[in-house]
Amino acid sequence: MSPSSPPRTDLDAELDVGEERRWLHDVMGPISVIRGHARLLLLGKKGDLSETQRRSVETIERQLQRLEGLLAQLEGCRVGREPSGVMLVNPRAEKASAPRILVADDDEDMTQLVRDLLSSRYDLTFAKDGREALDALGSEAFHLAIIDLHLPVLDGFAVVEALQTTPLPWAPALMFLSADADPRTKVRALALGAVDYVTKPFDPDELAARIARVIAMVEREASLRADAMTDSLTGLANYRSLSEGIEREIQRARRYGQPLSLIMVDLDHLKAINDEHGHDAGDDAIRLVAQVLKGAVRSFEIVARQGGDEFAVLLPNTGTQDAWRLAERLRNEVAGRTVHGVRLSASIGVASRDEAHDLDAKGLVKASDEALYQAKYAGRDRVHVAGPS
Repeated sequence: MSPSSPPRTDLDAELDVGEERRWLHDVMGPISVIRGHARLLLLGKKGDLSETQRRSVETIERQLQRLEGLLAQLEGCRVGREPSGVMLVNPRAEKASAPRILVADDDEDMTQLVRDLLSSRYDLTFAKDGREALDALGSEAFHLAIIDLHLPVLDGFAVVEALQTTPLPWAPALMFLSADADPRTKVRALALGAVDYVTKPFDPDELAARIARVIAMVEREASLRADAMTDSLTGLANYRSLSEGIEREIQRARRYGQPLSLIMVDLDHLKAINDEHGHDAGDDAIRLVAQVLKGAVRSFEIVARQGGDEFAVLLPNTGTQDAWRLAERLRNEVAGRTVHGVRLSASIGVASRDEAHDLDAKGLVKASDEALYQAKYAGRDRVHVAGPS
């Protein structure tokens, strides 16, 4: 440093480190692409190789390993690769299903490598910047989102932080993909909820194995959650699922200024059916009503069994008049069914919230319950709509 040079500050050092990480990120991306295509060639994904071609590709891999070692030394061994310790995933294995994965990366060669590596087993969607990734995650359900840390428009951290402020019906597992091997960056990623952090350049077999592990975990948790949120007799959502759905839809209705309605349905005279024909007949009646309700609603509407002879239908973006019409149709369809020669009927209560009557979840449930009570008190087999209070 010359005598006239200003003294270096901690900020200067931080800027140098940031530039170095960005440079390493830019270098590691091409290395990952080259390594990935070399491995795909060796695995026969691009067709059979002659012995001479195979030796050439193996030489490319060895030289890539040397290059990675030199870069690790240049960075002070901060970019050293961890041993994978995983078994090779067979790239020719046929997929039994197609879990959905979003891949957010602006490097076209990298996305092509991921496509070649994963498309035989997964349904892939690609985003080239953070905004595009966030829009896709907000409108579609994915099992996993693989997000490059240094994305244009919004970086990977910004995408994940934005997701945390937006309630999603299906929150995907998150995996970061980056050349930044700084432990502080990894800790931040994991603290934001990422299930994995893969450093570029990566081994294709290791990446595929890590993704397979995450997908298996997501599907296992989804299965357990579905069991916990489903009524065993009817296959409808249960009370817990309905409660979560109401809270979620209240937030959505308030955010977008949309109406929300809740229909409560009570099967009339179930005790008499049980007493006269046995509990199997009562179960048949409950399942029949569940079938009627499920067949009459749209896919984004929630039909749940509250317990016993009581059901609920949650109707997003639906006002009082439309909810009343649906309730009358449900009452008529239930009245057209019989079990063991007994004609069924149902009493129904309807309540709605909108910008003028901003009920919370507890208030909406209470209003619909009171409307249901009024329908039963007035003689059953009818619909009652809660007043504006």
